Amino acid sequence: MWRHAPVILASLALVATACTSAADVEVESARVTSGEVVQTVAAGAQLEAADRVTVNAPVGGEVAELLVGDGDQVRAGDPLVRLESDTVDQQVLQAEMAVEAAEMFAGSAADVGFDLSPVVGSFGSQLEAVFPPLLGALGDQVATLESAALNAERERRQLEADLDAARRDLQSDLDSARDGLVDLDATRRDLVDRATDEVPDDLLEEIADELPEGVGDNDPFPVPEFEVPSIGVPQLVDPDELHRAAADARARLAEAEAGYRDARGQLSQVESDLAGQAQQASEAQAAAANAQLEQAEMALEAARARVDDLVIVAPAAGVVELARGGDGGGVPDAPDLRALNGAGDLGDLGDLGDLGGLLGADPGGSSTSSTGPLAEGVGVGAGQALLTIFDLSGFTARVDVDEIDIVEMDVGQAVTVLVDAFPDAEFSGTVRHIALEPQRPAGGGAIFPVEVDLDRVPDEVRLRVGMTASAEIEVRRVEGETVIPTSALLRRGGGEVVYVVRDAVAVEVPITVEAIGDETAAVSGDLEVGDEVVTTGVELVEDGTEVEVVG
Repeated sequence: MWRHAPVILASLALVATACTSAADVEVESARVTSGEVVQTVAAGAQLEAADRVTVNAPVGGEVAELLVGDGDQVRAGDPLVRLESDTVDQQVLQAEMAVEAAEMFAGSAADVGFDLSPVVGSFGSQLEAVFPPLLGALGDQVATLESAALNAERERRQLEADLDAARRDLQSDLDSARDGLVDLDATRRDLVDRATDEVPDDLLEEIADELPEGVGDNDPFPVPEFEVPSIGVPQLVDPDELHRAAADARARLAEAEAGYRDARGQLSQVESDLAGQAQQASEAQAAAANAQLEQAEMALEAARARVDDLVIVAPAAGVVELARGGDGGGVPDAPDLRALNGAGDLGDLGDLGDLGGLLGADPGGSSTSSTGPLAEGVGVGAGQALLTIFDLSGFTARVDVDEIDIVEMDVGQAVTVLVDAFPDAEFSGTVRHIALEPQRPAGGGAIFPVEVDLDRVPDEVRLRVGMTASAEIEVRRVEGETVIPTSALLRRGGGEVVYVVRDAVAVEVPITVEAIGDETAAVSGDLEVGDEVVTTGVELVEDGTEVEVVG
């Protein structure tokens, strides 16, 4: 839009009438040419890394070993932090005990005729001692998520009720005010009628003749209708998302419970077989024992894998910056229940020992916290941010574009970026993304964030995240058949005009601006290449003014 160029404002046209006289007006002019005009939008920008990845603690515990520091360059897969967690250690111990019990069961079942009832009972007791508490913990997490969802719904309904009550109260006040206006108008008209009855007609006619037209009428004045618009309720917490998370957790709980019931069913089946033929019971016991042993071993393998998870590795290559302040913790998102996805029902159950870590910080971990960077010996909670990895192999620019200019923007447009810290360097880039929703600064208006991918940055230019910059975004490139200096443009009568010098007379020519650059504009209208347009003194002339071209 050519409103961004230094053109003469419409208000200056008032000066022309005051300053124009019968004498010639001295002006400067330029020839109409043809050529390319590039229109740009300028805006402030801020540099950002090509990518950043935040690394979180998988479980609660204590930082046993910090293997990286601020500014270290890492590759994907490099070890970053080693945690210690009593919860994970207890999971491994419980899984090892389950394997020992299963091995004992399998060895005892091999002896035909041996009474395995005590062994089956022992295994059942072990199953009841270990798994129900873990299932209860998972059920508590489901209840927590569902309670949070119900609370969010209740808060939303309460807010809707409060807003509706406020709207009704305000409507009632407005209706009362309107009734007051009606009563006041009725009183006014009554007083006028009474005054009219008491004054003689001839005197009324004389008074009416002296009053301006319309004064003295006793028509009721209109009373406006007031209606309070409905007020939308802001959605601070999405209950549907909490319900989905709770449903996912409940589905996984159902799978775990099904596996537990299956295990109990197998034990019941073994106990039933023991009442029959000894050989058949022994074979059934052996098969069940082997299955239990296989599942217990898989659960132990999964628990030991959680130990491996305590060594946190880099998910991507980049430069490290350690987290500062706070000790995190809290209930994690439901997707962390993926630990239940083992092979087989009892495998899932065996891995449920991780629930202690999932439900918050390690109970046996250190309570030490720090306001500085992450350090060894500091306690961390499940899901707490430990560090961030910045990909500095490339940079992007976050450009803040005003709502007036955003209508000219499109993905793929070329951008020139100038960084304040490197005034002699110029970087090229391309618009990658334009935000649909604006930000609203305190001063008013709307600012739309635009993401720009920068092309290759020279090695000698050491850009940093957060550096301020400015951007010029090419929004239009026109090969104009008639190109004029921007100083020749003038807004007049709701449109744009130029003044063409013909036989020493300024002739007003309406034009349409196709594109406007820093110094020239591509236009269309009754112009030809070679025409002479007024560039200086344009505010002093009007259609038909005699001019003298100087300079």
